[in-house]
Amino acid sequence: LVFTGNGEFHLYFVFVLLQLVFLTPMLLRRKKNVYIVVVLSIIFYIFRYLNIVWDNSIINNYSKCVFFPWILFYLYGLFYNETKVKRVFINLFFAVFVNMFEVVVLTELQVSESFVITQMKLSSVLYAFAVIDMIMFLKDKVEPCKILVKLGDMSFGIYFIHVFYNMLYNKLFSILRLEINILMVMQVIQFLIV
Repeated sequence: LVFTGNGEFHLYFVFVLLQLVFLTPMLLRRKKNVYIVVVLSIIFYIFRYLNIVWDNSIINNYSKCVFFPWILFYLYGLFYNETKVKRVFINLFFAVFVNMFEVVVLTELQVSESFVITQMKLSSVLYAFAVIDMIMFLKDKVEPCKILVKLGDMSFGIYFIHVFYNMLYNKLFSILRLEINILMVMQVIQFLIV
């Protein structure tokens, strides 16, 4: 069920990663292919936004099982050494502002909360790039924190098991009859960590 997006919702990543691995030789062979894929990805984002804003719905699970929403992240990592990033902190503050602005606009349009907080928004891509730039800028200037290094080493495993923790939190909150938005709590924790 991973290949259809109907298994555990976070395992779509396995199928997407396989697509990206198969695409990599084609992307490395010709820069023209990279531009074509980026344009197709942007077109995908435009249609996704139109669907979500006009229909107030999320495109079915299959939309996250294709590489288009994820290819921008992948390409940034693939070609990171070729980029010359300047004004790292200004870029980060700009990205945070754009992300918050988009959240406000989408909330005003009464778009589904699950899309408002998703990493599949263009502003989330911009924010991720800015955080990566900041980390790469600081990596040689700041002594690494051993706890963060350990978390980084374990992050892929944490990603695979985080669903079980969310299920436990939700069960605990329902037993205790706590009316807490777990998504909001998790986002605040993630923001504080970053």
